[in-house]
Amino acid sequence: MRTPIADSDGAMLAVEKRSVRIKLGKRSYNVRTALEPEQLDRVVALLHRVIEESGDNRDQEELLVLTSLRLAFFLDDIASKLESLLGEGRKRI
Repeated sequence: MRTPIADSDGAMLAVEKRSVRIKLGKRSYNVRTALEPEQLDRVVALLHRVIEESGDNRDQEELLVLTSLRLAFFLDDIASKLESLLGEGRKRI
């Protein structure tokens, strides 16, 4: 199945999705993705690092909620830092 996605320049590309099995916490999930294998490996490795920080003694739902919150915080922090850097760059021009 080909799925239309936008690249970094906004151009639409048709990308082939494939099925993969990903283990998160105590369960495995079948997902369809258009990510390249190397990119998927990086994303899954990031998820595993965040899950490990939450500890193994949590139930699956709590583990995934905490992981989502940590990743959202991480993205918000990066976006704030990026905005700050962009603002500093605009002031120099």
